[in-house]
Amino acid sequence: MKSTPLGDDWNTSVFPEHLCTIASKNHKEEGVFYAPPDVVFLCIVVNTECPREAGLQMLRPHTATKLPEEPGPETLYGWSDLHGNLVDHKERAIWLDQNRVVAWTRVSADLDLRLLWRDTIGWTDPE
Repeated sequence: MKSTPLGDDWNTSVFPEHLCTIASKNHKEEGVFYAPPDVVFLCIVVNTECPREAGLQMLRPHTATKLPEEPGPETLYGWSDLHGNLVDHKERAIWLDQNRVVAWTRVSADLDLRLLWRDTIGWTDPE
């Protein structure tokens, strides 16, 4: 196996809550905090309804404060892709969606996954 920029530093337990420092400017998202744009993670996302479906996505973490009348932990966890699409975290999920992040490793915000695959497994773009 070749060495990659990803290394062996996959996290599966400690959500990067401390990086979520930017309050949402949307008045409908009071209590939501995002990581800065340059904080990006390569994440393994699994489909909880289909045990053989998973994928890699580049995502940014965010937190949300639950409403007082809702049960459970006060701070909830989520992820968003570079286009603003949302993905749940494996625990303390915000939306209870079927896709969940189960492992993550921080990467450069300008990481080009095509180059990673080329350097790791020799993949080439057919175009």
